[in-house]
Amino acid sequence: MTTILVADDSATMRTLLELNLKKLPGVRIVLAKDGADALQKFEAEKPTLVLTDLHMPNMSGFEFIEKVRTGKNDKHTPIVIVTTRDEAESRQRGMDLGASAYVCKPINGAELVQVVEGCLAGITAAPAS
Repeated sequence: MTTILVADDSATMRTLLELNLKKLPGVRIVLAKDGADALQKFEAEKPTLVLTDLHMPNMSGFEFIEKVRTGKNDKHTPIVIVTTRDEAESRQRGMDLGASAYVCKPINGAELVQVVEGCLAGITAAPAS
């Protein structure tokens, strides 16, 4: 089963993301209310993919990504940033830290599902020979 961790400080946004992700077959959703909660759940759940906001209390999405990528946690789990920040600097910083994709709010549910499917396909794709 595919486990997707969703980190956002907005309960409304967590619910919206969860509803869109439930359109994917065989998906279990784990919700986190901020970056610190997400890091704890990341370590406990070992998700297949992560969606994270950038602006969150206790630990920002940038800090979360950095801790996941530079710690002993994981360097390969796809991380999709879902944020209101549309400036090039935030996008570049997120990608430099190790994000796999960057989606701006307000989200388009079909686009989000497509991005997630693409990231998951990258995990299961056989290496080219």
